Amino acid sequence: MAEVNYFKTDRADVVAAVNHYFTERQLLTDESNVFAKKFGSDLVMYRTSFPDFSFGGLVFKEQKDIFRWTKPDENRIQRPRPATKFKTKDKAEQQKLVEEWYAAIPKRKVDMTPILKLIGLCWSDFFLGGSFSFFEFDGFVYFKTSRKPDVFLIEILASELQAAHEAWKAQAAA
Repeated sequence: MAEVNYFKTDRADVVAAVNHYFTERQLLTDESNVFAKKFGSDLVMYRTSFPDFSFGGLVFKEQKDIFRWTKPDENRIQRPRPATKFKTKDKAEQQKLVEEWYAAIPKRKVDMTPILKLIGLCWSDFFLGGSFSFFEFDGFVYFKTSRKPDVFLIEILASELQAAHEAWKAQAAA
């Protein structure tokens, strides 16, 4: 098991990059929820391909009509079937559904690469494994990672990160 390291910083550029990242994530969440409502879903799946975070698909409580929709995949996600698979009679209606889907689908990708660069890391540092998480609380950004960046970050004890994380969760719940 890889060693876990804990760091913090209050550098303004890092705090700004982290706040931007979470703002973009919230915008993606809001867009995804509007999209889900439009198509009658209440569960959105996201794609997390390090270092990107993006819309993954919709899950429906009741399986959609498999004539017009794909069978649920391993994550229970369904999408409209391509209109090219339809006979003339149903093709126009299906084409309209497909066009509505692709016109409204959330296209925003949230990228943490700027944060990684600021602290001297890159996504390839985690290519074969490792962990990386972060949050901002009270003017500091806290990092938990299996890598040890050679930059300005202040190494802290796990207990300090845990205390800040608990306070951050309590503040978010309030």
